Amino acid sequence: ALRRDPRSVISSWIKAGWLDVTSPPDSESWQWGEVGPELYALWRELGGGPLLSVALKIHLDLEDIAANTALFPERCHELWYEDVVGDPEPTLRELCRFCELEWTAGFERAVRAMSLYDSTGKWRSHLGEQDGRLVLEFLRRADGLSPSAAAAVTAATGPI
Repeated sequence: ALRRDPRSVISSWIKAGWLDVTSPPDSESWQWGEVGPELYALWRELGGGPLLSVALKIHLDLEDIAANTALFPERCHELWYEDVVGDPEPTLRELCRFCELEWTAGFERAVRAMSLYDSTGKWRSHLGEQDGRLVLEFLRRADGLSPSAAAAVTAATGPI
């Protein structure tokens, strides 16, 4: 699974505008699955609205990924976008190791020649610090409401 700072994901999705991720979970436009009463209450308590609707969708997605990963943990590997763009060689070496692929000299040359665009922190220009903190608060508190041991779904627990 490729993880990424949720504030970056939210900023990107809202800015792109091609996916309806901002509709309220109690509307006919909501298409991202059932929202339990405690999660819905948290969404409302923190103010609801488009920003938290996107955070809610991310939480549901990450919950689903965590549940599916728990079924086959030995076949799943997690890496962070921020690690890939910030320090690609060791991150990709680890991925190759997990996939049982040889790290060849040619692959190493290709990785070293790559120029990766690092958009880490770009979310600040679209969301701002206050909204960024709200997203993280929602996700942290939503994790506490998760029904399974696989609840460590918050992207905010990674290398941010």
